[in-house]
Amino acid sequence: MSLRTFTANLTQSTSASGASDWFYVGEMAKISLIVSVTGDNTAAGTVNVNVSNDAATGGGSMMSFTPSTSFTLASPAVTVSGNGVSLVTPLDIAYQWMQITFTRSSGTGGVVSATISGHD
Repeated sequence: MSLRTFTANLTQSTSASGASDWFYVGEMAKISLIVSVTGDNTAAGTVNVNVSNDAATGGGSMMSFTPSTSFTLASPAVTVSGNGVSLVTPLDIAYQWMQITFTRSSGTGGVVSATISGHD
């Protein structure tokens, strides 16, 4: 049996909130999340994961997609507080689509980077 994997990320200035594109996770069983903040000791905010079970239409899982129904998961959520790296231990998933978001509270001039890796 072959192992399928994926990696998706969000790289965002700490001066603003932002979101990644939606990415397909329909055949994945587990994900992990790593969040890194550099260049801004005053950065504050939250990195969250949005999910959806909407069916892709027209182009399948490889086309750009924005679901009509989505939900922000309570966990994993990473609170950003200055420079540093945070890790969310692997967790089970059962969704079709995901998106990474950063909601800024304060800070300027730095970069927040969030990476999700998954496998079946």
